Amino acid sequence: TGSVVGFQLDDDGMPFMVFSSMSAHTKDVLKDGRVSLTILAEDFKGAAEGRVILVGDMRKNFDKEKQVKLREKYLEKHKEAFWIDFGDFTYFTFTELKAIRFVGGFAMAGAVTPEEYFAAKPDPLAPFAKHVIGHMNDDHSDATQKIVKKAIGIPVSDAQIVGMDRLGMTVKAKLEIGQGGYSKVRVPFPYEVTERSKVKEVIVALTEGAADA
Repeated sequence: TGSVVGFQLDDDGMPFMVFSSMSAHTKDVLKDGRVSLTILAEDFKGAAEGRVILVGDMRKNFDKEKQVKLREKYLEKHKEAFWIDFGDFTYFTFTELKAIRFVGGFAMAGAVTPEEYFAAKPDPLAPFAKHVIGHMNDDHSDATQKIVKKAIGIPVSDAQIVGMDRLGMTVKAKLEIGQGGYSKVRVPFPYEVTERSKVKEVIVALTEGAADA
C-alpha cells in the first residue's frame, strides 16, 4: 500500500520513520521490507513538479541506544511529533539503499547511484536559500522576470524562484510566447557561490546584467 509519512535522515544519510503498530504500512513493512520513498518538492502540484524516489530495504530498529539518537533527529525536523513516545510507535530505518531516481518535471529525469548519494555533501546555500527565495519572490519578482528573459531570450511573467543552490537558481515562470504556459527555467550563476554574503552579490550582478532585458 501507499502511505503519506514523515521521515528524517540519520547520521549516515539513511531515511528513517516512526510508525504506529496499528498502521497498515507498518504491517506491510514487517511482512516485506522492500520499500520506495517518494519525496515531493514543496511546490508539488502534479507531474511537472520535482520529486526524488529512494528505493531500498527497511527494517524495524531494535537498538535502544540508536533510538535515542533517532528520536532527537526526528524531533529536530518534526517538532510537533509529541506522539513519538507513545508505546505503540516504533522506529523503522532503511538498511540498504538500492537506487535513487530524480524527476525534475517533464523531460527532466535521471538517476543517482547509492555511492554518489553517500559521497554527496549538503549544498552550502541550503540553510538560508529558502529565506533568500522568499525575499526575492515577495519584493523583487520584476527583477527575476528580467533575469530569466535575459537568460532565455523570451519575455516571461509571474516569475517565482522555486530552487536555489551554489550553482544557480530554478525559476517557474510563464513564457509570453505562443499560447504561453508555465515552465521551469534554470538560471546559472556566473560563478559558484558558497557563502551567504556572496548570494546578494551574485543576484545584484544578474539583475544589473539584465537591466536592458
